[in-house]
Amino acid sequence: MGTRAVISIYKPKVHGNQWSSGRLKLTNSGDSIEAGWMVNPGVFKDDEPHFYAKYSAGRKGCINTECPGYVQVDMENPLGQILHHSIINGKNSWVIDLTIEKHEDDGNWWLSFVKSDGRGFLIGYWPKTLFSTMVEAASQIEWGGEIYNPGASKPQPEMGSGKKATYITATSAYIYMGLKSSMKISKLLNPVT
Repeated sequence: MGTRAVISIYKPKVHGNQWSSGRLKLTNSGDSIEAGWMVNPGVFKDDEPHFYAKYSAGRKGCINTECPGYVQVDMENPLGQILHHSIINGKNSWVIDLTIEKHEDDGNWWLSFVKSDGRGFLIGYWPKTLFSTMVEAASQIEWGGEIYNPGASKPQPEMGSGKKATYITATSAYIYMGLKSSMKISKLLNPVT
């Protein structure tokens, strides 16, 4: 069971304690895991998009490896690295291709990504022992952007490219997604716009 997402990378403007991200997320009650890119000056000390992963299990959890939990296995592709992007001839030339899936051999939740040259890497994993409700499966999968704006401060943080969404991928942030599941899906919902 798991999910995959190809997420366009942008550098949205945020201010103060705000943050903005593009990510995929799996949840089940109080447990969740997510990964993607994030602009978060409070965590990364700059305004660049960084590769991140996050988990919560009951009352514990954190971003990247700030607390025990996530196990990094690929030291050449660390969480927290800056993900550069560029716009060439009006086209977004950088994406991050991520998969989070539960491996049958060890039961852990693994994070992997595919680089632009097609090479895939297992980045790390969340041990199944961290979770109480996601030991066997996730009950919900989310793909999308997320912002944090404490106190509804102005200006609001941008999401994605910072431009109004259109169907033109040259100027709009986008996510191509895929679902991997060994479970029967009873209902799929379209995103709310």
